[in-house]
Amino acid sequence: MDRYEPIERLGRGGFGEVWRVRRIPDGVEVALKQLRIDQENCEGAVERFTREVRRLESLSHPNVVRVLDKSLTGSPYFFVMPLFQHTLEAILPALSNQPVRFKAIFESIMDAVEYGHREGVLHRDLTPRNVLLDEAGNTVVSDFGLARDLNEEERLTCTGQGFGTHGYVSPEQWSNAKTADKRTDIYSLGRILYVLAGGLAHEQDIGSINPVLGGVVQRATYSNPAKRFASVSDLKVAFESAMSILLGSVEEGSIDRILDEIATNPGNLIADVPRLQRVLVGHEEDGDMVHKALMKLPAEAFQYFEQTALPHLQALVTTFARYTADQSWSFTYTDQIGNHCAQLFNSSTDVSIRMALLKTVLEVGASHYRFDVMRTFGLMLQASASQDEAHYIMSQFNGDPLLQQVKDFVEVSKLPFGLSRLFAA
Repeated sequence: MDRYEPIERLGRGGFGEVWRVRRIPDGVEVALKQLRIDQENCEGAVERFTREVRRLESLSHPNVVRVLDKSLTGSPYFFVMPLFQHTLEAILPALSNQPVRFKAIFESIMDAVEYGHREGVLHRDLTPRNVLLDEAGNTVVSDFGLARDLNEEERLTCTGQGFGTHGYVSPEQWSNAKTADKRTDIYSLGRILYVLAGGLAHEQDIGSINPVLGGVVQRATYSNPAKRFASVSDLKVAFESAMSILLGSVEEGSIDRILDEIATNPGNLIADVPRLQRVLVGHEEDGDMVHKALMKLPAEAFQYFEQTALPHLQALVTTFARYTADQSWSFTYTDQIGNHCAQLFNSSTDVSIRMALLKTVLEVGASHYRFDVMRTFGLMLQASASQDEAHYIMSQFNGDPLLQQVKDFVEVSKLPFGLSRLFAA
């Protein structure tokens, strides 16, 4: 602490304090988060603080706050981070009539959370107070004190104990934090979007905000986690679609406009999906158009499409699979392809569609050597619906050399219906 001169206290929480300080060697002002002295003897406090710092140091993303310095070997325990002028909470009133600005801010928050999930980290305390901004428009997510590593057992929380910030914490996390998964952060993101759109922090009245954003918020904040967006990637698609409509960047009646309306209002499938079907007629061989369309199509709409126009959808999925497997994609986008194909796979009951999606994920994962996509392929195999489907999978994939490439990322022992034979040497 002798290297830093305190200027003012910026905030105080249950375990720590954040100070604006001046770094003595060069006079640069930074922010210092310190474990409160009166908390140092509390059970688990030092360990939790240390884990927060180690976790932040393991994350490297422009929208996650950086650790500049630290002291974790004895009292006082602290770490230093860049100084940001504002919290999102402080500037919320000014954003109500600035959709372009709040779009950029929310995209930055989603990017940070999606990156954290990819690295196996749940934040579990996403609030406007924990989003920091500077005068240059940079946005970072901070305060990982309640975060959890998905690949580690929760040791600092008792079963049945919940925590989080009222108004932003998901119901399942509030009742039992150990049960929370990635969808708890999606709930918090939905609540942040709600207040960005003009809603009040401690209530939820979807009718009080723009209905285009209201559909996105509603789906992100269902009490039942199974009804929420399954991933931040899915939330991104719906949010981008909503903002395209709000900002008038898509033409009325175009395929992009129809897809945006489906993504933001899945309750209107009976009207919107037939419109999409009509627009796609004659474009079944247009790989780029079909790929973009199916990647934006929510699972519910895909399922309704299958129920009402199965031959048409089969033709589209065939084109989608061929085109998607033949392209070179960014690593981040390959993860989106894998996750979305898995959702469409789980929503479908048609074996030819399910096989095409399964093969797409195998080929994209293997050709890009993307671990997460290869694991997704294994999870899709685990979700095989019946013995008959397993036999069909065996006939389609047996002897495929790509299977040996992905073998190490598939939990072969968990495969049903004898599918483990696919990976026999």
